[in-house]
Amino acid sequence: NQSRMASVYGACSFPHGPFSVCGLMVASLAAMAASMWGISSCRMAYVEYTNDRGDFSDFYLDPTSDGEGIPMRTGIGLFQWLEPFDENDWSQGQCRGYTTLQLEFFGDTVLEVARGCGVLAVIGAVAMSLWILFLNCVSMGQMQIRVLQFCLICLTVNIGGTFSIFFSPLCTDLVSYQNDSYETKCTLDQGGLVVISAGLLWGVALLISCIYIKAPEKDVQVLADGKQINAFEHRQERKRQAKLQRAQGEKLRQLLAEQKAQQDMIRQKHGVGGGGGGSHRGGRGGGGGSSYASTRGGAMSV
Repeated sequence: NQSRMASVYGACSFPHGPFSVCGLMVASLAAMAASMWGISSCRMAYVEYTNDRGDFSDFYLDPTSDGEGIPMRTGIGLFQWLEPFDENDWSQGQCRGYTTLQLEFFGDTVLEVARGCGVLAVIGAVAMSLWILFLNCVSMGQMQIRVLQFCLICLTVNIGGTFSIFFSPLCTDLVSYQNDSYETKCTLDQGGLVVISAGLLWGVALLISCIYIKAPEKDVQVLADGKQINAFEHRQERKRQAKLQRAQGEKLRQLLAEQKAQQDMIRQKHGVGGGGGGSHRGGRGGGGGSSYASTRGGAMSV
């Protein structure tokens, strides 16, 4: 049953091993953060184009040329573009979502595929990170491990699919309708580099899951003497022994505390009894001495 079904253990028990699971967690959380940041960025790339009809926000609405073409550069992403604060510095500005008119102008199936891959990548990243976090207390069978690996492959593919934006009209044919000599070119920017790092991190998570995350019955370890043991059962046995030792140590501490308390009570009783007896004997001894002295004095008088 272990090979087919997941089993739940205690919190932070790491049934698949602490180092492999922690490495998988770190890689997946970092990949999720990079995926969300890069895909939502308005600087996944920057597009260079020649335009003679205004800036990126509304040039497509002007049917007539305003003069000679001007080289322009604008930061773009899957869902937003960078509106500059200063027309002389394109790299500083605020993100603006694409309007419906903009998407109607340069949007196509390729751009929609890129945007769809971005949405799936973010949703999948959150889901996979939550799944992997549960591995601190859950062991998976072979089928669950295969599903995990398949999902990681799909995530990596989705991350790669976002770069199809470079084949959309937004990056290939933005202004050719104005003049056949006007070219459009996209270059990878900081957001795109973060998306690439997200893909690499998901790849690392996939490698960890393939190499180190194993079903309980297949988790075999070879010792120095050449003997093979089941590493999963060995880890569980060590945890049981450690838990048993902690319980025995706690029981021993309780027994020692009880014995100490009993000894303290006995010492207190003996201390009180011994003090009273000493006073009583002292009184008797003192009385005898006085009587003897009186008798002796009387004899001397006679």
